Amino acid sequence: MITEKDASEHDPLVLILQEHLVTQKAEQELLKEEVKNLSENQ
Repeated sequence: MITEKDASEHDPLVLILQEHLVTQKAEQELLKEEVKNLSENQ
């Protein structure tokens, strides 16, 4: 039986998608911080 972990280790596309997700999450966090800072300054 092939687990999800095995599949992701061998499929470059899956790795790329995972990296995109991680990057998007990080960018979302940054945006949240910026919005928070902006609303505090007003």
